[in-house]
Amino acid sequence: SAADVSGGSLSGNAVVNSSGIATISVSLLNDILTEGSETLTVSAGGASASTLVNDTSKAVTPTYSFFTNNSTANEGDTINFELRTSGVSAGTEIPYSISIQQAVGVAYSDPSKDVMGGILSGKVTINANGQGVISVGLTNDNQTEGYENLSISAAGATAQIRISDTSLTVPTASTR
Repeated sequence: SAADVSGGSLSGNAVVNSSGIATISVSLLNDILTEGSETLTVSAGGASASTLVNDTSKAVTPTYSFFTNNSTANEGDTINFELRTSGVSAGTEIPYSISIQQAVGVAYSDPSKDVMGGILSGKVTINANGQGVISVGLTNDNQTEGYENLSISAAGATAQIRISDTSLTVPTASTR
């Protein structure tokens, strides 16, 4: 198709030299589409010639992974999760979600209360370096609840950190 040819033209004129030969050059584009082998046929003056064009422009399979400098955090901290990609265009928005699991044996009501703004999902925009940063602010909720595990997921990649409970309730003592 015209999309495969430099200049996009599928017709033209050839000049026959004094030896009776005309040279027709066709420059093909690397279109970055995986479409399989194609046949290029050139016809002129009732004659045709064909050649097989191998598809060397295989589509890139995107990859996604998370990076953070932290494996643990305290309530009140802000954690930056970096989504690293390859094969993803700059400006692409990738949806993400956050989940929080409470320590075993502790009653848990609302995980949105553990992140600033209460938002457990959103989109991160990938920059020209193939990266996007998601900042998650952790609330200091002043409740003794034990540690929690925060997981963030996007496009099949996941990262997890442990949140230490820094808002421990001090037991009160009474005298009789």
